[in-house]
Order: sequence, then C-alpha cells, then structure tokens
Amino acid sequence: MDDIKKVLESNSQEEKMDALLHGFYIFSEKVEKDIGQLKEDVAELKGLTIAAFNDINKDIIEIKEMISDTNNRLDTIRRLTIENTEDIYKIKNNNSKAV
Repeated sequence: MDDIKKVLESNSQEEKMDALLHGFYIFSEKVEKDIGQLKEDVAELKGLTIAAFNDINKDIIEIKEMISDTNNRLDTIRRLTIENTEDIYKIKNNNSKAV
C-alpha cells in the first residue's frame, strides 16, 4: 500500500494509472478470495442447518410416538376403570340380593 502512495505522489500520470490499476487488481483478488470463503461458510451453515432440522424432525416423530403410546395407555386405564366399576356394581348388587 505504501508503494501505491509513493507512486500516486509522483508527477507521472502513467505511473499513477498503473498504480491504481495494480491496486484495483489486488483489491479484486482479495474480494474474490473473500467471496470464495463466504461461499464455503454458507455451504457449511446450510449443511449444519439441514442436520439440525433433521434432528428436530426426528425428535418431533419420537414425541408423537410417545404421545400416541401415552394415549393408548390412558385408553387402557379408562377401559379397565370402567370394567372394574362395572364389576364393583355387580358385586354390590349380588351382595344386596343375598342379604
């Protein structure tokens, strides 16, 4: 960068133009390198995001399965409760008749 400043301070228009072109060339190379790095970073983030969403979807599926299992168990408990209640009433009625 100091070389460019020295050249720009000189009186030759041709030297100034050459220095400016050289500076733009170096700048464009750096920008291209930075863009390449950004593309790599974006690709990596995309991969990480997809992996995270896949993990979240797996967790959601597991939670749905757990909810389904819980609902099945609750249905079984309700059914058994009704059956036990009916049996209690039958026993109670049989005891009432026996007395």
